[in-house]
Amino acid sequence: MKPLGKYFTIKEFTYSTTAQRELLTNVPTPRQMMAIRYMVRHLLDPLRALIGKPIHITSGYRAPELNKLVGGSVTSQHMLGEAVDIKVRGMQADELAKIIANSGLPFGQLIWYAPSRGGHVHVSLRDPLHNREMLSAPVRGGYVPWQP
Repeated sequence: MKPLGKYFTIKEFTYSTTAQRELLTNVPTPRQMMAIRYMVRHLLDPLRALIGKPIHITSGYRAPELNKLVGGSVTSQHMLGEAVDIKVRGMQADELAKIIANSGLPFGQLIWYAPSRGGHVHVSLRDPLHNREMLSAPVRGGYVPWQP
């Protein structure tokens, strides 16, 4: 499998148990591949180097039909290859989000989810928009502004 950067492969971005179960193809277009490569080059590879631990992608690219099946937003950047949900073993989501927020790395949106809501970090990146919106997804639901 050809790597996208130093640490990530396209398989990590497209793997989905839901897609496998439902026999859906989850293959990005060339335009979506450009967005994924941009994210790896400018955010994920540098983040992996910074924290020194593997980053697990829990949800990367989602074809529109897959996005609908998993309950994703109709405007989800996952469908464009511009968003990824990640976890790092031994690190809480809020801790990972703080590292990203304080790293100086570019991002469009950063959301950390409470453990009961998945305990992951959602991060998006669209060239050239790096507006750095930061939110948390607390136990009670919804999203609230967040500062590290």
